Amino acid sequence: MIAPNISPDPETGADKWSDDMFVRSIREGVGHDGRAVTYMPYWTFASLSDEDLASAIEYLRSVPPIKNKLPQRYMSEEFEKSMQDEPRMRIDAVPEPDNSSNLAIGKYLITIGECEGCHTG
Repeated sequence: MIAPNISPDPETGADKWSDDMFVRSIREGVGHDGRAVTYMPYWTFASLSDEDLASAIEYLRSVPPIKNKLPQRYMSEEFEKSMQDEPRMRIDAVPEPDNSSNLAIGKYLITIGECEGCHTG
């Protein structure tokens, strides 16, 4: 499994990716090239507020570029087709989370981190 270089390197990284490309990849599981993102839990980031997502993208653009030419992604035709056919939700906007209490903030963070995926009985 090969994950793309998301550093802002102009030759081998995500320097030319638009903010929308990052948003669709992170929230909807659609990569910069239009193919399905594999193994990244994009569905957990669907709850990430617009402001938090913008901050994450701004951070990614601020890290030093890393030149790292990666091999092309290869998956069996069957697996690739199953990933492309998986339903994806289009998410237009996510409001700021409820910050009225520590409990509400904790719920937001636990949802994004998908902690309950492993830590529930």
